Amino acid sequence: AEEVEAPVAPGNEGGMRAVLADRATWAVAGGKGFSDQMYWFLVFWMPDLLRREFGLGLSGVGLPLAIIAGVSALGSLTGGYVSSRLLARGMAPTLARRLTMLGCAAAALALPAVLLTPNIWIAVPLLALVMAAHQGFSVNLFALTTDITRLPRVATTIGVAAFCGNLSGMVVLQGSGWMLENNYGYAPLL
Repeated sequence: AEEVEAPVAPGNEGGMRAVLADRATWAVAGGKGFSDQMYWFLVFWMPDLLRREFGLGLSGVGLPLAIIAGVSALGSLTGGYVSSRLLARGMAPTLARRLTMLGCAAAALALPAVLLTPNIWIAVPLLALVMAAHQGFSVNLFALTTDITRLPRVATTIGVAAFCGNLSGMVVLQGSGWMLENNYGYAPLL
């Protein structure tokens, strides 16, 4: 009798083993792992950062956080718009997304400047820019996944990448808590 291979379910071409063996999976997972740690750090520690560095109380952080969150959401839209414009001009999809991601990564370099200003209303736009840059980077990284990954593996690849991003975020959150508890402050974290 001839051996027959079991059919592969649609959307699961080769299973998890094939996804984990694909270099594209680890490229996307690395991008999420290195970028999401900054995002989760800021989401979790930003109220404390605003309190310690700018003396804001609980009632004072609401407006700055709302502005930062709103601009962050615009970063997703802007990141998608920029790469779409590059695509419309005839640029290759992977190049358009990578250039947009490079611009977003460069914008995120503004983060340490937050500690250089004593003015909350200079720090808020800097923090908003960094959060928006992360969102633009993330949108394009997920879009890039569709360009470099075989279609049946896209969702699983993004799931693996999101897991790696969340895991790196958890590690940074724990390390940040230890550093702040031991009075190292925000300088080494930013």
